[in-house]
Amino acid sequence: MVEVAALSLTEKVQITFSQTAFMVVEEIKSLYKTKAFVIFSILMFLPMQLILISYATTNYPSLLAEVEKAFFLNGIFENGAIDAFRDIFSSAMGILTVQRGATSFTIGATTYYLNLPIIAIVTLLTCGFIAAEREKGTLPVYVSKPVYRTQLVLSKFFAFAIVSLALTSLTYSLAYFTYAATLLGPLSLFFTGVAETINLLLILIFFTWLFILAVGSITILFSSLIDRSIIVGVTSLIVLLLLSILPDMLTVFGGAGLSSYLKFFDIPGLASQLIDYHSLGFFNYYQNLWNIITMIGFFSEFIVSRMVDPTTALAIIILLIVVPLIAACIITEKREVA
Repeated sequence: MVEVAALSLTEKVQITFSQTAFMVVEEIKSLYKTKAFVIFSILMFLPMQLILISYATTNYPSLLAEVEKAFFLNGIFENGAIDAFRDIFSSAMGILTVQRGATSFTIGATTYYLNLPIIAIVTLLTCGFIAAEREKGTLPVYVSKPVYRTQLVLSKFFAFAIVSLALTSLTYSLAYFTYAATLLGPLSLFFTGVAETINLLLILIFFTWLFILAVGSITILFSSLIDRSIIVGVTSLIVLLLLSILPDMLTVFGGAGLSSYLKFFDIPGLASQLIDYHSLGFFNYYQNLWNIITMIGFFSEFIVSRMVDPTTALAIIILLIVVPLIAACIITEKREVA
């Protein structure tokens, strides 16, 4: 009897997983056909293309000369060609770094990809995940079939996660391997350089992806609460933008107390800090931070007040993905469908 019950439970689990996998595949297929996804793809790729065009037309000779100089003076590794390449790529991607001979104060990793344009397009892409089903009247169709409403939410989220990971990976990889091939290739250091610096690419992809997932998860939560897609999109965008800019505004205008709490919900800020910290390592990260603080003294307190411990930042951004998603599943599962 126990074996039958266990077998029955196993079969149910297998059926549920197979259903969810099928739904994820179908969601991916439908996602690719949407205008929002086309816009998302363009906004992801276009900035990298502009960086590469600018690099190819204006910066390439000087950057190649910098890598060659480091190679002939210091060799391959310490302060050599690979370190020079690492600094150049980090600077191009917006990671806080120190260039040879001068300090680069590009604060905030990938300031475009962790800011308003991507927030806006992700909310546009995900705002209709649940709300649009209610608007079109298709949600009752799902409910009438042997499919859990939670499966519907998770399948849409997983499809979004897979597509966004693929697009983020492709976008950053395009820039990384172009830089590696054209700066390290002429010195026959392409494979050595990639082996030594591939972690930069993986860090950029992973934490930018987490940022995108957090924005999407919060938007899906609003989509489970509100019946109109346009209202979901506007609400999510306003909330996410307020969470991003309020800490800075409150610090400037004297609301430092509240700002110290809101900084834990600033998703772009958290993701930027994680990329900076893991790209540069403990020593270089805080050394660069100290250089900036001492250089622009008046804003020192402002910068320090915006910092979150990297471990805490990672835990928070994961919670900002998981908690809204669980809440969306519960709300969608319990909510009456007209």
